[in-house]
Amino acid sequence: VCDVHSICTSSILKFGRSIIESAGRTVMKIKSSYLLAGLIALLVGLWMASGSFMKDTPAAINDSKQADASSEANMPKQPVAASSFTVSAVTVQNETINRTIRANGVSEAAFDVTVSSKVDGNIIKIPATEGSEIKLGDVLIILDKGTLPEQIAAAKAELNAAEKSYYAAQKQSKGTLKEELAAARANLVVIEKRLSIANELAKDNFTAPLELAQLKADYENARVQLAKIETAQNYRSELEVAQNLARVEAARASLAALQTQLEDSTITSPVSGLLETLHVEKGERMRRDAAAATILGMDTLSVIVAVPQNDIAQISVGDMVDVTIAGAGSN
Repeated sequence: VCDVHSICTSSILKFGRSIIESAGRTVMKIKSSYLLAGLIALLVGLWMASGSFMKDTPAAINDSKQADASSEANMPKQPVAASSFTVSAVTVQNETINRTIRANGVSEAAFDVTVSSKVDGNIIKIPATEGSEIKLGDVLIILDKGTLPEQIAAAKAELNAAEKSYYAAQKQSKGTLKEELAAARANLVVIEKRLSIANELAKDNFTAPLELAQLKADYENARVQLAKIETAQNYRSELEVAQNLARVEAARASLAALQTQLEDSTITSPVSGLLETLHVEKGERMRRDAAAATILGMDTLSVIVAVPQNDIAQISVGDMVDVTIAGAGSN
């Protein structure tokens, strides 16, 4: 090995010397110190590479194998321990593996009712509390009634007066018509007899022409008066009755509107449920049709879950479901 290494080294040195001579001829302008340092580094690298190559030659490998074999032959042999094994038996049975499908969803109440105000008014009291259970008819908000009590009292008085006028018109239409007709007919009979007597006396010249003419005029007036009573009196009395009836109905409608407005000034719950939200505060001006509160029907909840399309075939009606509600846990 050493001979080969020395031969290679000598060859490398000769090769480097030839390179230096050729480089000296072609590159005269380069400084000799830099060139010499570069050549030395090149030669050192080549020398190290040649030594590594020589270590991997077949002769070196054979020598290494022989040394390892001789060392193993000189070592005392150790007895080989017998290996121990544990054997176990397991009974395998077919079992159903439950597949879990996870999905997110939302819960919905049985109903969602928004209570609105039917009248305008200032809020003076809110007896209800958010998050509480309320019943049908419970008071939620109370509005200022203003002058409604006084207006209702005036409407009641107007209705009373209209009803009395109506009843009086009915009685008058039934009673005076017969009396007026009887009086007009009696008056016509009297005037007719006077005219007949006057005509008889006129034949004997006992009646003046002027008096006879006056009696004829009275007779015609009595006939006209009776005709008026018979034709016009019915219509006039019926008109008065109808006008008074209209007055009564108008008074009743006005009173009913004021009473409804008074009732609407107290906002009550139309259903039983959970008072989720109050949209107003005490002292606030409530507008007509503005939302006052939201009530939820919590007796029955629906859970709506979006199941992936690939898992729909794995779900059947009646399958057990575990529902976990955020903040409430599993049910």
